[in-house]
Amino acid sequence: MAMIGVAFSIGFVVGPGIGAYFARSGDYSTPAVACLLLSFLSLLIIVFFLDETLDKKYRAKSMKLSEISSYVWPPYLFQFKPISVGEQLQPVGLAYFIYIFIYSGLEFTLTFLTQAKFEFTPREQGAMFTALGLLMAVLQGGLTRRLKPEMESSAAMIGIIVMMPAFVVLGFATDLSHLSFGLFCYSIGSAVVGPMLTSITSSKVLRNNERGAALGIFRSLGALARGFGPLAASSLFWRFGPSTAYAIGALTFLIPLFLLKRATR
Repeated sequence: MAMIGVAFSIGFVVGPGIGAYFARSGDYSTPAVACLLLSFLSLLIIVFFLDETLDKKYRAKSMKLSEISSYVWPPYLFQFKPISVGEQLQPVGLAYFIYIFIYSGLEFTLTFLTQAKFEFTPREQGAMFTALGLLMAVLQGGLTRRLKPEMESSAAMIGIIVMMPAFVVLGFATDLSHLSFGLFCYSIGSAVVGPMLTSITSSKVLRNNERGAALGIFRSLGALARGFGPLAASSLFWRFGPSTAYAIGALTFLIPLFLLKRATR
């Protein structure tokens, strides 16, 4: 999971550069088309080069409409309805949803913050995201992947705790040293929490034929959070300012921290 996180971090470094390159003329339809083609390329790689890991005897032949709803209807997703150990996964899934909801809000409004407070140019913002991605890749490749299974829960909780001062420092930052320290703490939390929660979810599912479905539901909760998190964060940011918005985010991290502690008790 940490190595997958490394791949994500590398994409986090390269992606903004690709977008900036295709948007250099000021036509934002060009980078959108480039992203479409890259997504299609990713799909082709999955279809032709990614082997199925689930044994044929466990694969579903067909599904009824009522069964499909278990994988797409949000209330069922939070319950992990198709999974036999769904009740054990619910607090972890909810913790992940709230964490990504808050995390994606900061990620989305970070460009607003650096432009409004520090007058960052697009080039400087690109350099900032490049530095963040490299730091996360180093942390995930060098530290996170070496953590033992019995350390995953503690590491995830420590990562969430580190995120709290990161939000506060970024929200009240007045110079580049404060911004750099806040981003450093943000990188530590980012490098640890996601891979650890994913690994915890996987380890709780003992049936091999359910593990893929459990992780799929888990990731769907993250996608749902990424849809609504930026909307909420942007509303708070422009209505009350970055200090209030990020302070609320820092306090809200107490909820996933409590849920995770309860799930791993």
